[in-house]
Amino acid sequence: MKKLCLALVFALLAVIPALAVEPAGTVTESVPHGFARRDGTTVPLASGAEVRERDVLTTDAEGRLEVTFRDGTLLSVGPLSEVDVREFAMSDGKNAFRSDLV
Repeated sequence: MKKLCLALVFALLAVIPALAVEPAGTVTESVPHGFARRDGTTVPLASGAEVRERDVLTTDAEGRLEVTFRDGTLLSVGPLSEVDVREFAMSDGKNAFRSDLV
C-alpha cells in the first residue's frame, strides 16, 4: 500500500509542472498608461509585466502598449484601444494567436 501511495505522489508531481500556465507574452513598452483586466480586476502594466491568455489589454487617451509574445510576435496597441487576448498557443513550432480588437 505504501508503494502505491508513493507511486501516486510521484505521478502527481510529474503532472503538476505541465499544468502551470506560461505567460503569452511580456509588455515591452507601456506609455504612459496601459492596463490588463484579468480575473475581474484591472492591473496597471509596466515594462516587463506578463500578458496572459484571457487578459483584456486597454489603453487610455494617451496610452500605448507594446507586447512581445513568446514566439516573437510584436503587438502595438494605440490610444483608447482594447485587445482581448483570447488564446495563445505554441505547439511543435506552430503558433496560434486569437484576439478581439474593440
